[in-house]
Amino acid sequence: MAGAFETIFTQRCPRCGRGKLFKGFFVMEERCSECGAVFMRDPGAWTGATAMAYVAGSVFFFVGLAWIWMTGHIDSMVATQALALGTVVFVFFALRFAKAFWVGLLFGMGYVYPDDDEPPAPGDDAPASGDDATSARPGEHDASPQDTPADDDTPRG
Repeated sequence: MAGAFETIFTQRCPRCGRGKLFKGFFVMEERCSECGAVFMRDPGAWTGATAMAYVAGSVFFFVGLAWIWMTGHIDSMVATQALALGTVVFVFFALRFAKAFWVGLLFGMGYVYPDDDEPPAPGDDAPASGDDATSARPGEHDASPQDTPADDDTPRG
């Protein structure tokens, strides 16, 4: 089991440590080829990784802009354009590492597991089973009859 920071450097599945996270440089595997852990469960699962890459790119740009200003090249349009282009390239590379870090965080929160397994309950070493609250996967809600509205609006009685 790898942590979020270890996942950045190994680029391997945080659950088993053997399966690759990426098919190519930018394309991520849907699931681990070794243990079957699903990396992306929800459509918006990468919002956090994208935000992290954006923040890293912003820091890169403003540090570079400060360097241009401190060295006296603030009038240089070529230096500023090169910095802007370098920032775009940096963000694309940072996104890969941000996704790897994000998968490690999702694993730590119990969102990376094979479809046939139940997710681990935080702080609970016992396997989840039965009708208790730990048997639902993260993000899923098992609606009971009293939680669901009646099919029609006719009064019962």
